[in-house]
Amino acid sequence: MWRAMEKNDFVVIILCHCRPHDTTTVDTLRRFGYTGDIILLLDDEDPTLYEYYVEFPDLTIEVFSKDELLLRTDIMNSNVNKSCGVYARNMCFEVAEKYGYKYLCEMDDDYTTIPYRFVENDKLYRSNAVNLDKVFDAYVEFLNTSEDIEAVAFAEPGDFVGGTGSNLNVKKFLQKCMGSWIFRTTATTRFLGLMNDDVNAYSVNGMRGKLFFTFPFIMIDTPATQSVKGGMTEVYNGVGTYTKTFYTIMLCPSFVSVDMFGDKHYRIHHKFNHKYAWPKIISGRYKK
Repeated sequence: MWRAMEKNDFVVIILCHCRPHDTTTVDTLRRFGYTGDIILLLDDEDPTLYEYYVEFPDLTIEVFSKDELLLRTDIMNSNVNKSCGVYARNMCFEVAEKYGYKYLCEMDDDYTTIPYRFVENDKLYRSNAVNLDKVFDAYVEFLNTSEDIEAVAFAEPGDFVGGTGSNLNVKKFLQKCMGSWIFRTTATTRFLGLMNDDVNAYSVNGMRGKLFFTFPFIMIDTPATQSVKGGMTEVYNGVGTYTKTFYTIMLCPSFVSVDMFGDKHYRIHHKFNHKYAWPKIISGRYKK
């Protein structure tokens, strides 16, 4: 197995904004067995910037300027708007390269647990992961099985709606990445859009032939959407998920539409028609 952790080739970069005392991802990673490097990525317009230095004196804190990224970041909006995470997402590649890492994992700052998911006696269970170093190594090893694999990700709670009959559990993988992007530093994917930048990235690049995978073995837990102040919460509260969804529809109208998502409390969400989303490999028996 390729041991990226032992070679100091791997880093987790946590995107932070205005939550210096509620950056739960750092503690979560350590509790679940990650011993590798962590970099906190902040922008120079964060009013709580210096509180991060006090709260995390042992971590590397990298500060970047959104102004420097304006002209090379497509937010898909005619008005300049810096209140979004797309700048930080793209900056992660430059930061990883600056420090000499070959692989990086982009994470948000509010993850609370990282449990394994498994099926036993026709029921879906969870248990705490305690060896994240080995987990990250395994994902990096898979990433390197093909140059066409652009990124891999841990699952999210919504992927398991339906239990053992959930879409992810039945299919064994989904062609998407959200929440925890494990990349090569040399990856060509760049994020775009004022909102929904993660979905925009894997949908546009996926339709062009790049591969993005989410697996059911392990997942990340986060607070309920838009329940914690800071991050992108204020942006979403200001315009709602309807506008958020339409950024992806503008990019991929041939296979993305608007739908209602939820159980008891519904909200607008994007819906994929996977039949038309990704390139297909046609069997050689159809060759004329």
